Amino acid sequence: MGDFVAHLTATNWLDWKAWVCTCFCPQYVFTKIAHTKMDDYKLYMCPCPCAFAFWYMKAVQRLPDSILNRVLACVWTYFCSMCALYVAAAEEKLDPIQEVKDSIGFLIKEVTIDRS
Repeated sequence: MGDFVAHLTATNWLDWKAWVCTCFCPQYVFTKIAHTKMDDYKLYMCPCPCAFAFWYMKAVQRLPDSILNRVLACVWTYFCSMCALYVAAAEEKLDPIQEVKDSIGFLIKEVTIDRS
């Protein structure tokens, strides 16, 4: 239990960029991290709370993988899902301004059918 608590206390809880990403579009944070860390963006389709705990353990790579940490991650993601998303977004260093720029660039490329 010490590893899990230490991991939460080591988190920078005042990262405004991670809070903006988490609060305005939590689905985007979940999907982006699932896609970049696990190459699987369909994980959200599973209604089991353990699937979210599995995502959390993969997203937060500095947390040791033990059975106790898995159980604590399941409890953490079940009772405080927005905080769990925030910790993953802070670890991934998501920047809302850069994410919007990337999304607009992608849309322009797709809408204008740019072949470059």
